[in-house]
Amino acid sequence: MVVALQSYVQQPPDLAGYEVVWRETTAPEWQKVLPVGDVTEVTIDLSKDNMFFGVRAVDRAGHRSPVAFPKPGS
Repeated sequence: MVVALQSYVQQPPDLAGYEVVWRETTAPEWQKVLPVGDVTEVTIDLSKDNMFFGVRAVDRAGHRSPVAFPKPGS
């Protein structure tokens, strides 16, 4: 299964890029991190069964935003 994530937010000037994070539904914390760069869309070849996915921004100083959960597409 392929997971596709899209973002439609305005990018701040100090944005370094984004990270996609995921974990099993039973895990209390994020288990995997995939740096994807300064993009607005990414496709990941992973099963979405029993997984939660999220996206967070990273600025040039290395600060990470809180994780945002994607809204399922139609």
